[in-house]
Amino acid sequence: MNGALPDAFDGPGRRALAALVANGLAQAACVVAGALAVRTVFQGLGTVGAAGPALWAILLVLAGSGAALAGLRWLERVQAERLGQTYAARVRLLLFDALARQPQRVAARAHGALLMRVAGDSAALRRWLARGVPRLIVGGLAGGLALAVLLRWLAPVGGVALAAYALTAVALATAARRTTPAVRAARRRQAALAAELGDRLGALATVHLFGQAGRERRRLDRRQRAVVQAMVAQRRALAGLAALSQAGAAVAAALALGAGAWWVQQGGATVADLAGAVALLALAGPSVAGLGRVAADHEAARVARERLGALLTGMSSAPAIAAGPATHAEPHGSGPAAGQERQVTRPGGAIAVALRAVTLRGVVDDVTASVPPGGRVAIVGANGAGKSSLLALACGLVAPDSGDLTLDGMPIAALSPADLRRRVGVVSPEVPLLRGTLGRNLSYARPRASVGRRERVAALCGVDELLQQLPQGEATRLAGGARNLSWGQRQRIAWARALLSGPGLLLLDEPDAHLDAASAGHLDRILQRFPGTVLMVTHDLQRLRMADEVWHLEAGRLVERGTPADLLAGATRTRTLFARQLRRVS
Repeated sequence: MNGALPDAFDGPGRRALAALVANGLAQAACVVAGALAVRTVFQGLGTVGAAGPALWAILLVLAGSGAALAGLRWLERVQAERLGQTYAARVRLLLFDALARQPQRVAARAHGALLMRVAGDSAALRRWLARGVPRLIVGGLAGGLALAVLLRWLAPVGGVALAAYALTAVALATAARRTTPAVRAARRRQAALAAELGDRLGALATVHLFGQAGRERRRLDRRQRAVVQAMVAQRRALAGLAALSQAGAAVAAALALGAGAWWVQQGGATVADLAGAVALLALAGPSVAGLGRVAADHEAARVARERLGALLTGMSSAPAIAAGPATHAEPHGSGPAAGQERQVTRPGGAIAVALRAVTLRGVVDDVTASVPPGGRVAIVGANGAGKSSLLALACGLVAPDSGDLTLDGMPIAALSPADLRRRVGVVSPEVPLLRGTLGRNLSYARPRASVGRRERVAALCGVDELLQQLPQGEATRLAGGARNLSWGQRQRIAWARALLSGPGLLLLDEPDAHLDAASAGHLDRILQRFPGTVLMVTHDLQRLRMADEVWHLEAGRLVERGTPADLLAGATRTRTLFARQLRRVS
């Protein structure tokens, strides 16, 4: 990843460009043929008997060239749209791939601003390729051939038109550069508004519960006014380019007509020659007049490329999620026989985890610890102690700044992303359910899981009971984050999603928070029957006592480590942390 966008004209893009050039040449030929037909018709007006078959043939050529020109312009739009859409799709996939490789702290920036990059800026590139490039190619070919013919027919007319068009092009190039600040400001304002909307729409419950709807509306209104001003300023600048090109085309036509009339008066050309020249300018003129829109599209695309390139460069400089060479994991079996619930999740073995002086700047500080295969570790501490960050390190969502983290003795950076995802299952509020069917979410990590395996995991996690309550079963549609389900129902689906892939290491980030009694019972069954290794962040005394070992974090440091019995019996920080719950059960 070097921060560079792909070349729009490599591979299929080169073929599309060649097709557009061929189309442009054909359109230029139609323009010249039409102008020649007009010239011939006017020449025949002064000839007795000209209204015979020859004249009708010429008129047929004129009509045919017009019809062919219309068809070619239709084809041009189709070819150009395919070129633009194909390139925009490549850019969106490139951005998705780059984001998917980023650690969570890099990828979790404002969703609205990211959407502006993925959708808005890629759309600007699409418009340039689908609208600007074709107009530039076809307009350049048509205008160039028209000028060449004019210079041959009527040198004064061609010379005046060439000079006027050249001055218009220079003026457009100069004016286009001056629109860049307005385009950049508009994109910034749009991104800020999108980020604001995305954040507030995702937290409407907070807005309502704290009675801040009016305040947020005023804030949104200020953002919108800024966007309106920026967009109007951008439109004013870009509309100026369109006006400049149209004015240039009109002035060029007027000057050329005046030069032609003078040349006819001087006896250097006939009225028929002038009529053909006027027809040529009329047919080629729209291509020249459209150069203002071409310049506007180019400036918008240039700003979009800068923004997308900066985003990709920023992501390339951040440490990526582990993406080492592919390793060969033990193949998953087809699942145990019915009734063997101990083997419901992983046909292979549990995973040993070891951390040696692991540091993640600002959140995890020099942590050294290990857990044997099949061990249960409860990670405890106050809010902000680094517990969730430790889990993010263990699953490769975040790369440590220093230290070593190994799974079964293998550095996590040496595991391919696919192998890592097979070995590690994660349940966390930071890993939400996706919009779509319940069944798709269940099998997200392992789409081809057997029916028997799905049923066993569903029974272990209590999803089978949930499916019986939902009329559409696995076909039930989930909103983003499964907001149309209760918290306990979401957790059951998340547990099953993590277990279905058969991981050897299960990472649980506060899985017991806000659970109803039935869901809590299913969580206990998972902890008892899962054969792999478990790292679990918890604030619950009952789950703490189910662990083999406790890791107590404070300000990112591992300050206590031991069995639940030892840490709850003495004068320890862990006992102090759970003092209130201990008093309730004593």
